[in-house]
Amino acid sequence: PLGSSKLIAFASDRSGTYQIWVMLPDGSEPKQVTNLPDGACQPSWSPDGNKIVFTSPCRKLRDLYEGSSLFIIDREGTNLRTLSSLPGGDFEPAWSPAGDRIIFTSLRDGFPQLYFYNLDDDTVEHISNHTNYDRSAAWSKDGKTIAFSTTRLGEQQIWLMDADGTNQRDFTALDGKIDTLPSWSPDGKVLIFSQGFTSPYLIAKQTENRMTKEFKVSEEIHPVEHAQFSPDGMWIVYDTAKDGVYDICMMSRNGTNVHCLTENQGNNVSPVWRPQQ
Repeated sequence: PLGSSKLIAFASDRSGTYQIWVMLPDGSEPKQVTNLPDGACQPSWSPDGNKIVFTSPCRKLRDLYEGSSLFIIDREGTNLRTLSSLPGGDFEPAWSPAGDRIIFTSLRDGFPQLYFYNLDDDTVEHISNHTNYDRSAAWSKDGKTIAFSTTRLGEQQIWLMDADGTNQRDFTALDGKIDTLPSWSPDGKVLIFSQGFTSPYLIAKQTENRMTKEFKVSEEIHPVEHAQFSPDGMWIVYDTAKDGVYDICMMSRNGTNVHCLTENQGNNVSPVWRPQQ
C-alpha cells in the first residue's frame, strides 16, 4: 500500500463533533472509530497497529486541552479504556515503539509538562523540569530518543532526550522562529517540524549533528502542522488550513506530488500512519 501503511488515523468533525476516524492512504473508505459526546482528537497508534490512544474532551481545536484525559480504543471502535489521570488536563499522547509507555503533555502542574504513562502498572512519571514549558513529544522509531518542543531557553525550540527522560539537549537553534510538532523519519536520520507562528513551514534537519543546516521541505506549501513520515519514509502526511477549514494532505518527502485526502468533508487534523505490519 501507499507509504507501506494500510490506514491513517485522524480527527474529523464531519459527523458534527471531532471524533477519531481511519481511512486508506488514498483518502478512501473513511470509517468512524469513536463516538463520544464530548469529542475525541490527537490519535496515536500502538506499535502493533491494533489500538489508538487519544484525547477527550475535544469539542473544538485548542492549543491546550484543559480538563482532558487520555483514552485507548481498539481500531474497530471497541474496548474503550480510560487512563487514570489527575485534574488539569492530559493531551498530546505518543505511544512508545516498545508499546509499554505513552508520553503525554499534562497541565496538572498548571502549565505544559511531559509525563510517561506506564501501561504495565498504570503509574505516571514526571520527566520535565518544573520551570519549563515542554510538550509535543515524538519517539524515534527505534525507541531510543524522544524529540519535544520546549521554551526552556526562552524561545520555543526542538530538544532531544534519551528514552528514560535523561540527557536533555537542544536540537534547533535560538532564532526566534518558533519550532513545534517534531516527527522522525523511519531511519531516525531526519527530524521534520513546523516552524513559524501564523502560517508555519515544514522544516527538515539531519539528526546526527545539531549544527547541520535546516531546510524548508517546500517554499510554497504552508501552513503545515502535524506532519509525519510514512512507514517507508517516502511520503509525508500533514494537515493544513485554507479559509479557516482544515484538510489532510500528502506530499513526497521532497515536497512534490502534493494532493489532499479530505476536501469538502469538514475539518480534518492530526493524521498518523498506522505502523507497518
